[in-house]
Amino acid sequence: CLSRGLGDVYKRQIYDQSDHILVSSRNFIKSVKERVSNQDIPITYFPNWAEDIFVQKEYESHDLPDLPKGFNIMFAGNIGEAQDFESIVNAAKDTLDQEINWVIVGDGRKFDWLKNEIVENKLTNITLLGRYPLKVMPSFFEKADVMLVSLKNEAIFELTVPAKIQAYMASGKIILGMINGEANLLINDSGCGFAVTAGDYLSLVNKAQSLKRLRESERKNMEMDAIQYYQEHFSKSMLFEKLEDILKG
Repeated sequence: CLSRGLGDVYKRQIYDQSDHILVSSRNFIKSVKERVSNQDIPITYFPNWAEDIFVQKEYESHDLPDLPKGFNIMFAGNIGEAQDFESIVNAAKDTLDQEINWVIVGDGRKFDWLKNEIVENKLTNITLLGRYPLKVMPSFFEKADVMLVSLKNEAIFELTVPAKIQAYMASGKIILGMINGEANLLINDSGCGFAVTAGDYLSLVNKAQSLKRLRESERKNMEMDAIQYYQEHFSKSMLFEKLEDILKG
């Protein structure tokens, strides 16, 4: 995986010296092909897998803050420009009196901005919990009803699949996405949640409301679909076997 900050000439040199190129998103394949002089170099989709802590079913419990009463949609990760918190705030405004809570675990450049938005708009349904170490994330996930993933409506983000999606799936969590590209298709096709177009906070609200109305049996089915899809497409053991086959040629 090469940084998008590298120049095209440098990327082309690296690609052309490769025997095999692995990409973490199918949408990268076209981009890489355009930069490879030798079209005979194989390009293989090789996605991320989740950290072991999200896969194992037994983990250490932690003393964490209680979540608010109601339906809790949790975002875990970087609070930055790319994650489009403007749209998340708009969704919170539209669900203020619906017992739908937006729980944010993490830190980042927009943390103070988000904190000010909560105060200025009296958004009592957004809870900022701050940053926690990775080892406690499974305990946080277990408390949430749904996990949220979002990226802004920009072309570059259509190419990527945030690694948190694999972590959510491995944990057996329902996923609500406001994201474009392969990540959008992944969430919708897997049956483990709903994804709407990046920036479309009105549709995000609609899907949040739909998830809140699910029967317990429907929730369990979606959670099982998350685990099954992860095991079939992203498990580390399966991917390592695939990598071994690639290395053997």
